[in-house]
Amino acid sequence: MYKSLRKNLPKISLSLFVVFILLILPMFQVQQTVKAQGTLTLSTAFPGVTVKPGETIEFPLKVIGSGLPSRVVELSVESMPQGWSGFFEGDGRVIHRVFASTPGSDEEELEGLDDLYFKVQVPSEVSEGSYKINLKATGQGASDTLTLDLAVSEETHVSGKLVAQYQKLEGPSSAIFNFRVSLTNQSSKERTYSLGANVPEGWEVSFIPAYEQDQRQVASISLEPGRTQQFDVQVKPAKQTKAGTYDIPIAAQSPEETLTSELQLVITGTYEMTLTTPTGRLNAEAHAGKEQTVTLNIKNEGSADLKDISFNSSEPQNWSVTFSPDKVDSLAAGETQQIKAIIKPDSKAIAGDYVVKLTANTTETQSETELRVMVKTPTTWGIVGVIIILIIVVGLLYIFRVFGRR
Repeated sequence: MYKSLRKNLPKISLSLFVVFILLILPMFQVQQTVKAQGTLTLSTAFPGVTVKPGETIEFPLKVIGSGLPSRVVELSVESMPQGWSGFFEGDGRVIHRVFASTPGSDEEELEGLDDLYFKVQVPSEVSEGSYKINLKATGQGASDTLTLDLAVSEETHVSGKLVAQYQKLEGPSSAIFNFRVSLTNQSSKERTYSLGANVPEGWEVSFIPAYEQDQRQVASISLEPGRTQQFDVQVKPAKQTKAGTYDIPIAAQSPEETLTSELQLVITGTYEMTLTTPTGRLNAEAHAGKEQTVTLNIKNEGSADLKDISFNSSEPQNWSVTFSPDKVDSLAAGETQQIKAIIKPDSKAIAGDYVVKLTANTTETQSETELRVMVKTPTTWGIVGVIIILIIVVGLLYIFRVFGRR
């Protein structure tokens, strides 16, 4: 038996080798089949977020493929709530295909692979609750799905701050007010905020970066994560703004959020008035001893009401000036009221120009104007003068005749 076994050993060894090959060959085929199928992964760092109605949010995506015959991957939306909208974006453009990266290779750093997003527009009219969006990536021989979970809530976490150093300032309408404001980006990515304010008609508002010499105006500010930028909100009220309290809402808006703050101005009002004639001409004519009425306008040029306006004058000796009315109880900002100045020159005043000073007074301010009055003598004195001259001439003629004969 030993001899027979020894004689058939080559045949037995060959048979065992064939059996071994037949056993391990399927294993190689399975491995090759698995390798040929490849893998595809569609992922995002934060698949579940909280949003508010009307908000636009973007999800950064990664598409990684391994062992694929072709790494061109189709992107699609499998399902989305009714009324919602969304699209894939790469390098600032709407896309539907991407070239998948390979783990551990330099191709993972290809331009565009780190700039892939899915943007979602949440409807403004949507109920609070949880909503799901299913995305799909399909390559040659492999596919993967990604579920995005969006919790809609009216109260969402704010990722930034807009804070004024002093929210309330006080002064006259002629002043320019500067509010120092700090804007902070508390998110994990860079954000660009557009700046705006709501001011009354005729007012001016400017946004000026703090601590800059050129005082240039800006409309937006870009901030890195965790950074704070200070700027001045410069407010210039309209010239005739009435005294009172004015609220000024300001906002810093990014695609992800809107930050708001409310400033307040207390306008104390300005006190200013003018006293002049309706035509602006400051001259008049009068006769000695006779009253002459001059119409005057008293105008409130300030932003606060004027009360208890009185009038007085400075005139030549033996002249008289009275006012009608002699007092104005109240004059609102921007309003004009007419008064009359009754001027009576001295009865013995000779013809010529005289200056009369007229003044309007309140507790807060006053206005003065000079009126040039030209005095004319009465015509009766002219007639008397002519008669006297005629009498003198006749007398002289009579004397020449009488004494001339002798």
